Amino acid sequence: MEITCLDRLAIENTTLLVYNGENRERRCARIGSDLRLRVGVPASIGDRLEISIYEGKDKVKDYLGCELTLPEGTKPRAVIREWGKGRFAEGALNGNETATCNASSCGMFQGVFYPEGSQLTSPAEGYGIPRQTPGLRRFLTLAQAALDPGDPVSFAPYYSIRSMTDPTGAVIAPHAVLTLNTIGDMNVPLNSGIAFARATGALPFLRPDQALLYPELADYATPPELFASLGNRTPNQELIDMHVIEGITALARHPAGPECVTSANAKDPGGTFPDASGGVRACYPDGCTVDTESSSSTRKCYDGTHCDYPVGRCVPNTLGQPTCDEALFDADDLDEGTARYHEQNAKVPHRLARYTEPATPATLGVVWQPREKGEPFGPDGAWTPSPTRPLTALLDAYVVPQGVHTFVNGEPCQSFDAGNYLTNLTARFFQSGGTDLYYLSHAASHLCLTQGPEICGY
Repeated sequence: MEITCLDRLAIENTTLLVYNGENRERRCARIGSDLRLRVGVPASIGDRLEISIYEGKDKVKDYLGCELTLPEGTKPRAVIREWGKGRFAEGALNGNETATCNASSCGMFQGVFYPEGSQLTSPAEGYGIPRQTPGLRRFLTLAQAALDPGDPVSFAPYYSIRSMTDPTGAVIAPHAVLTLNTIGDMNVPLNSGIAFARATGALPFLRPDQALLYPELADYATPPELFASLGNRTPNQELIDMHVIEGITALARHPAGPECVTSANAKDPGGTFPDASGGVRACYPDGCTVDTESSSSTRKCYDGTHCDYPVGRCVPNTLGQPTCDEALFDADDLDEGTARYHEQNAKVPHRLARYTEPATPATLGVVWQPREKGEPFGPDGAWTPSPTRPLTALLDAYVVPQGVHTFVNGEPCQSFDAGNYLTNLTARFFQSGGTDLYYLSHAASHLCLTQGPEICGY
C-alpha cells in the first residue's frame, strides 16, 4: 500500500516508521518541511499497520533496512494505530449505498468505510514499491512490455489519424471516435481515458508552431485559434494545470463558490416530471412524515431529497461544505451553470473535436473546423456536420462535483440532467454515423438534450 501522510501535524524534521504487523515488514521515511510524504508498504488488504514518529531527521542507518540509530529505549514522539478523523460524517452512504459510516466520522477507499478510532489497517494491497525509484521503473517497464500488444493506446491512432489495411490489404476507412470520460472517475481512471484521447489525436499537446518544426506530429498540434483562446496553452496543458488529469477529490484543489454549500442540482419547488403511465408527478411531494420515511414501502421522498418534517414536504439535499470544498474542475462546462454546482470551470470550455483525417501544418485549421467553428456559446449552425466526415473527439463530462464513475439513467428532477444529456448526445453521435456532436452543431441550444431528441428536433 501507499501512505500519504500527516500534513496536519507539526512534525517537521522527524523520522517516520511504518510497521506491518501481519508480515513484519517495516518501511521508513524522513518528514520534510512540506509535511507530505509517501511510504510504500508491502501489504494485503486488512493488514494491521502502526506508524511511529521519532524526533530528529535521518535517525536510521539507511532507508533500506530502517534500523534506528536512536539510543535504546527511545520512545516515539507519537504512535498511530487507529484511523483518525475522516471526510465522511456519521450516517454517510458510499457511492452505491451499500455501506454506511457508523462512527463519528469515517475515511473511505473504494466504497469501504474506515471508522474513526478503529484499528489502522491497509485499505489496499500491493508490493509497496516506492514511487520514482529504479525498482518501480523496472517493474513498470516489464509490465508495459506485457501490456503493449493489447493496450488500446497502442492502436488508438489507427482508429482515426493513421491508416491501416485489412487482411486482404485494402485500406480501412477512418472511424469516428468519441472518448467520453466522467470527471473524477477512479474506477476506469480518467487519466487513462485522457491518454487514449491524446493518442487518437483528439487532445492536442503541441503548440501550433511545433507543427511546422515537426510536420510528422501535426496531428498532435493545437490549432492556432484554440491555442490563443486558452491563453496560449494547449488543451492538454490546461488539463494538467487545473488538475483534471489528476482528478483526486480529497486534495481539494478547486473548491466551488460559496453559493455551492446550500445549493443542489435540483428543479425549483413545484417541479414535476412525467411518469410511465403518462401522468405528472411532483418532484417534491407533500405529506411526508417520520412514519412515511421510515420504510422504503411508504417513503414519499425520492433519492436526493429528504423530508422537511415541520412543513411535511420533500426538499432537495443540499451539497454541503465537504462536497463543495473538494469539488473538481470542470473543463467542458456542458451544463453552462444550470447544474447549480458553482464549480470552477474553464473560461473557454474545451469540447474538443476534429475531423477523423490526418493533419498537416497547412491543413491543421481545416481538420479542426468542427471545434473552431462550433465553439462554445456560439450560434447554432456555425458548424454543420458532413455525412462523409466522421469526428474524433474528447469529452470530459462533469456529473457531480466530487467525481463519479460513468453516468446513469436520467434524473428528471435535476436542474441539469447529466444522464439524459449524455445518453442523448451519444445516441445522436451514433445516429449520425459519428459525424455530429450536438454541442458543436447547436452550440446555443444543445441543452435541449437534457429533455430529449423530440425537443431538439431531430
